[in-house]
Amino acid sequence: ETTHAVLAKYLNKGKQSILLLVNYLNNKKATKAYNSFKQQYLPELKSKNIVKMEDGTWVGCRLEGDLISIVFNAAEEEWIKALLNHINNFKKS
Repeated sequence: ETTHAVLAKYLNKGKQSILLLVNYLNNKKATKAYNSFKQQYLPELKSKNIVKMEDGTWVGCRLEGDLISIVFNAAEEEWIKALLNHINNFKKS
């Protein structure tokens, strides 16, 4: 079994954000990992996919099929939405 992952750093409004992409072998494994991540590490994401943290930064995540996308330490919610949408559109093409 192989799970592929990549980390990327982005600068937005003077804040360095981190994007984590994790690609699983199938949707079932990705869904299990996604739910586990949200439950264990960021329960604030239980009812939403993007939340503002106590330090004022934003965190967001999305599951699209076999791909999990997570953005940490973002300066604003809209930037996370745009980045996650861009990833989703790229995956579909």
